[in-house]
Amino acid sequence: MRLKALHNYEILDSVCEQNFDDITRLAARLCDCPMALISLIDSDRQWFKSKVGLEVSETHRDLSFCAHAILDASQPLIVTDATQDCRFSDNDLVVGPPGIRFYAGIPLITKQGFPLGTLCVVDTKPRTIDTYQLDALRVLAQSIVTALDLRQTMRAVGTLALSDQLTGLPNRTAYLSQMSKSIERQKRDGHPFGIVYIDLDGMKRVNDQEGHAAGDRLLVVAAKAIAKAVRGEDSVARLGGDEFACLVNVATLSALAKICERIRLSIKDDMLINGFSATASLGGALFAQPPKDEYRAIAVADALMYAAKSSGKDQCVCRQITSHIDDHVSRFGTVTALQMNAN
Repeated sequence: MRLKALHNYEILDSVCEQNFDDITRLAARLCDCPMALISLIDSDRQWFKSKVGLEVSETHRDLSFCAHAILDASQPLIVTDATQDCRFSDNDLVVGPPGIRFYAGIPLITKQGFPLGTLCVVDTKPRTIDTYQLDALRVLAQSIVTALDLRQTMRAVGTLALSDQLTGLPNRTAYLSQMSKSIERQKRDGHPFGIVYIDLDGMKRVNDQEGHAAGDRLLVVAAKAIAKAVRGEDSVARLGGDEFACLVNVATLSALAKICERIRLSIKDDMLINGFSATASLGGALFAQPPKDEYRAIAVADALMYAAKSSGKDQCVCRQITSHIDDHVSRFGTVTALQMNAN
């Protein structure tokens, strides 16, 4: 449970952050110590979120003073001279560099009571700290936990802002961001990528005849059907209404067509299983060259989807795009342009 709590913060191996570095610098100055650390205890290592006076970013847990400190998180661990303490006298960090002698660690305890690690100060000579310094370390340790909680909350809020609340899939904003990254990556390495645009056939009929609650259930069924039909390296999003999209890592038109057909059949089968008479029309665009931007790219796939729907629904239309599409073409005009520029 302690490790799960630590991992839920998604803090391990994260980049340096100014607010945590400010705390370690302040701790070192308050206690007049050459070293101060925010140490987080993983299953087999201690990793330093912030450090002053130490070069390494982690050590094995067996060498960790902080691993001892969290064994009794109700009180600080004070070691005045590690060479005289049987727990640490033969520790590599004591007999070798950095030559630890003094250690004071305050456990970082979550609201649920789990010790994540410590805020600690370290010196290379035997010594102690006074009550004022110890109290200051306690306050700083609590501020670290508060900062971790705030960081976690902000990450959760960010996730909600980029998620569709009904299906749990990424939303349009998140999808456009992912697509922008794919376009930039293609500009660097030239690797093609594909977009699949999906529109459900029969959604309006379900809403009109069975109500919007049934329509919501249909959308959830569709989301799950699409997600299980794609590969782990592909991404799925709900763009809004009854429209979904996938960003797929493919190099050939035939590979894209197979994914589109797999999605179509998955939706059709799952709709029947769940009592819905609904299908899907899909447009698949394989970009051999980088599109102008993510909006133009998604418009191309949307136009192909519309071509599939106009041709009778419950089918896929896939094309390889080998040149830029004019910025001002209409939806129907885009289909014509695609036909002219497709392999």
